[in-house]
Amino acid sequence: MVGMIRRILRAYLSLTRGERNGFFILILLIMTLLLGRIFIPGMVHPSVPDFKTAEQDFRAFREVLQDAEAHDPVATGHSGYSRYPASPRYPASPRYPVHPEHPGTEAAIQYFDFDPNNISYKELLQLGLSLKVSRTMLNYRNSGGVFYDKTDLLKVYGLSEADYIRLEPYISIATIPAYPRKKTEVSTFDLNSTDSTRLQVIYGIGPVFANRIIRYRDLLGGFCKQEQLMEVYGLKEQQYDEIIRHVFIDTSCLRKINLNTAERKILSGHPYLNAYQADAIIAYRDFRGGLQNIDEIVHNELLPDSVFARIRPYFEIDR
Repeated sequence: MVGMIRRILRAYLSLTRGERNGFFILILLIMTLLLGRIFIPGMVHPSVPDFKTAEQDFRAFREVLQDAEAHDPVATGHSGYSRYPASPRYPASPRYPVHPEHPGTEAAIQYFDFDPNNISYKELLQLGLSLKVSRTMLNYRNSGGVFYDKTDLLKVYGLSEADYIRLEPYISIATIPAYPRKKTEVSTFDLNSTDSTRLQVIYGIGPVFANRIIRYRDLLGGFCKQEQLMEVYGLKEQQYDEIIRHVFIDTSCLRKINLNTAERKILSGHPYLNAYQADAIIAYRDFRGGLQNIDEIVHNELLPDSVFARIRPYFEIDR
């Protein structure tokens, strides 16, 4: 121990004057930092956040929810809607039509018997439906849709169950034949080469569905079987049955995808493939220097069997 102290003193005394001054300054800095770390936290008092404004906002928001719940027809058991009172902090917005879901509306909802197959846009608004739901109902009718039963209204996109419950007693649908046919006969035609105008000749197919069918056909590269029509968004079984009575499918004009040259955008853009599956095919193709047989895709588990079965008619190998 004594020998160690002697070595330290000898080393210190061997330092130059400038080195000794630097050593003392370093010791002072270290001591200052240590003392500051000990005493400064006790001298500083952290500020306490003021939650008064946040509490006021929360109380105002809770009042709005309580008022809405008190006027909810499902919770209270009333068949009609009462107008929600607006909170002073959350006033009603003038952008919305007369609708029970929007607090602060001034005009009252009018109830009357109506047939959803011929009701007007203005009358739908009078019943308290929103602009968007009213437009959706009219677009559905204009595209050939028919309401056969009260519950068919639940299929309207955006129509809430609460709206259906309050309107259900006033729905009166006239007697409609199971699915009436047009008197004029429609000759059969190829679904893969027709245009939207020809499709509109078929009963129940308006311009909206005709354009949807054509767009989906182009995305696929052509229909290879009739059942693919049911993949068109919104197409009902009655419309499908009517279409297949008048069309046939020529698969010779299918637009094929060359697996050895197709870009990622082409593969992932097909309705039956996603980006990950497209990447898997391209990675395998690049690794093998090209595919020799289409079945290599399923043998190497690049696609699920169900997906491969659907898309195989659209694949080809051309080196």
